[in-house]
Amino acid sequence: MSEPQQQNKSEKQQQPQARLQEFTIEICAPQNNTVYFAPTKEILRGRTDMRTLPVGTQSSVGILQTPVCPGLHIRIDPVNMVGQVIDPLSKDPELMASISNAHVAAGQKKRSPVPTITRKLDRNGVATWAYWMIRLVNDGLARADGRSIVPTLDELKRVYGDAQISRQSNSLEGSKPEVLAEVAA
Repeated sequence: MSEPQQQNKSEKQQQPQARLQEFTIEICAPQNNTVYFAPTKEILRGRTDMRTLPVGTQSSVGILQTPVCPGLHIRIDPVNMVGQVIDPLSKDPELMASISNAHVAAGQKKRSPVPTITRKLDRNGVATWAYWMIRLVNDGLARADGRSIVPTLDELKRVYGDAQISRQSNSLEGSKPEVLAEVAA
C-alpha cells in the first residue's frame, strides 16, 4: 500500500461514523392535546393533566382527581431500524388502574393501555420518523423522555441527507418524497 493510501486509511479510521442515536419522545402538548403523527397516520394521546384545563371544561366530580396520565412515547432505534409508539401505562398497571377508576367514577368508560405500534423501517423510514419526531419537539408538542437527546434537524441532515422523506402531514395518500438535505428547517 502506498504512503498516501495508508494516510487516507488512517484518516478514515480516526473520523467517527456519523449516526443517529436511539431516542424517545413523549407527546405532551400544552393543553392536553392529541397529536397527529404522520409516519403512522395515527392520532396519539398527549400527556393529560386535568388540573391544567380551564375551569368548566371537565366535570369536577372525579375527573379532576385523575392522576396525570403520561403521553404516548414515540421511540426510534436507527441501528435496528425500528420505530415504535408505546403507551407507558402498559408498564405501570397501578397507574393505569387509578386512571381507569377515576374515569369510571366520573361516568366515563374504563380505560386501557394503547397497544404498541411497531414498524420495521428502511433508511428512508428512519429519516422520516426522526424528522417528524424532531418537528414535534421543536413545535412544543413533545419532549425528550429524560434519557434521550433529540437530534437537531441539521444533525439529522448530516446523517440522512440523501434519504427520501415524506413531509405531508395531512395527506393519507399521495405524499411526494423529498430529499432530506433539500428540506428547509
